[in-house]
Amino acid sequence: RVLMPGLEKNPYSILWVEHQDKGRLELNFVIPNMELQTGKRLQPYYDRADRPRIDAWQTLVNHHYGLHDPNAPENRRTLTLPDNLPETKQALAEGVTRGIDALYHAGEIKGRQDVIQALTEAGLEVVRVTRSSISIA
Repeated sequence: RVLMPGLEKNPYSILWVEHQDKGRLELNFVIPNMELQTGKRLQPYYDRADRPRIDAWQTLVNHHYGLHDPNAPENRRTLTLPDNLPETKQALAEGVTRGIDALYHAGEIKGRQDVIQALTEAGLEVVRVTRSSISIA
């Protein structure tokens, strides 16, 4: 009873779709925004209230079954790319990531300024720096 606390099983309908077209099991679901018995509006998921519940449930299930925590820093991907990124840009992004990662593990990168300097020394032009990103050309 992590989601929709206080509701019985019968006043709502839910459709689960299981598929493995991406090489992994995925479960997607759809819940109509209406209680079946009363016809009243139903808000099955309210992010601000429900996300902490789902996160807590995920943590418990991962611990119970000995699964790794996908949110742990050691399990995060160092690079995520959009599916429609051209291959040349994808190769460049992967190369930059490998280079920065190697410099970090060699102890040569201690902060953002070191990243900017490494990019510049590699012949890339740093065109924009914001609080959360560094853009290169």
